[in-house]
Amino acid sequence: MPKRVDIKKTKDEISDIAMSVFIEKGYDKTRLKDISQLTNQSRTSLYKYFKNKDEIFIYSMNKILDNLREDFSPIVKNKRLSAVNKIKEIIKIVLKDYCKQKNMLLMLFDVMIKIRMQKRKILPDLDERTQRLITIFKDILEEGIKQGEIKEIDINGMSFLLFSFIRAYIVQITISDDISINRATESFFVLIDGLLAK
Repeated sequence: MPKRVDIKKTKDEISDIAMSVFIEKGYDKTRLKDISQLTNQSRTSLYKYFKNKDEIFIYSMNKILDNLREDFSPIVKNKRLSAVNKIKEIIKIVLKDYCKQKNMLLMLFDVMIKIRMQKRKILPDLDERTQRLITIFKDILEEGIKQGEIKEIDINGMSFLLFSFIRAYIVQITISDDISINRATESFFVLIDGLLAK
């Protein structure tokens, strides 16, 4: 009887190994041959799961981004947390989790810059994921304003600003070794406390 293969499990294993290759060699220098050698699969076998290197990369990035996003839902639904504290908790998770992925982020920034220069769209879900985080902030801010906890503000503008601050911190944390996550988080919280209604 032929051995059954769990396709998702195999794809996950390939993507985990591939991500380590992407980080070590950089996206452009990584070849399917490099990935196949480390996964102990022939290149032909890899094609059963992925069409090409781009598809492996997209799958790997989506998996990482999904894992980083998983923690937000319980925070948003937590009735005991105020709106401002929900925003703070999300920021803590994002900064902490993304910092654990520092090497992956350096590689991702490199790839994103090259893709923008080539006017290619290799990570179509990235913009959508960015929008999801902005939407989460919008929903929390709207809830806080309705409850009188947060002062009247431009919700769209503030949601985008919160996301932009997070992105700027992540970039700085990724490229600099002398930025403290705790100090960055505390500074963020001072700004967020300014949203409180008097």
